[in-house]
Amino acid sequence: MASFAIIPIMKMQARDLSAGLTKAKHAYRSLKKMIVDGGFAKRRWSVRLLASKLGMSVVPVSEALRRLEQEQLIDIKPQSGIHLRRMSTKELAEAMLFRQALECQAARIVSAEGNQKILADLESLAALVEDRRLKQGQAGYLDYQFHQRMVAGAGCELLVAKFDEIATRCLTKAPGHEGWPPVRWPDSEQDHLKIVRAIQSRSPAQAQRAIRNHIRAERIMPAIKE
Repeated sequence: MASFAIIPIMKMQARDLSAGLTKAKHAYRSLKKMIVDGGFAKRRWSVRLLASKLGMSVVPVSEALRRLEQEQLIDIKPQSGIHLRRMSTKELAEAMLFRQALECQAARIVSAEGNQKILADLESLAALVEDRRLKQGQAGYLDYQFHQRMVAGAGCELLVAKFDEIATRCLTKAPGHEGWPPVRWPDSEQDHLKIVRAIQSRSPAQAQRAIRNHIRAERIMPAIKE
């Protein structure tokens, strides 16, 4: 009899655990959006302040913050609060080089497979990115979503996990950390639409070339060697 009584309890515990992980994941995504859009850099935070802002309890927010700290995006100090971690130019360039390698591989896979749903999603996101950039100068989290969708389209969970870990470093908006490159290139307008067209060509080589042109590896290497 005891064994039968345990089963519903175990199921309830599993559901509670699943709900907790879902909330932590939601907090993680929300905090990443704040980092990329610039809202996180506006002040020093506490766990309770962030939980209040997100409308969540401190438990999932604390879990999300620990994950962001492990990814070296934030510093958590008991006496001075929670704030963005400042990266050197070399660190940022190394992150961009790693990001470029991940995205090149993802673009090759997505281009070769030619999944119409993924291609349609990328085209819609690219249009939104360029529209936001024209109106506000920065695409913010839409930019992140475009690249994340492309990487997710490759269907490799490890690729997505590594991209999520590294891409936010490259797109962080904060004083003294405006992302890479530090200035806009003259021909960078419509870059995301160019990436989509290259992927739609069903040529992995063209797709990879579009990513390399977008991230500009030739400008990254000197910073890494400094």
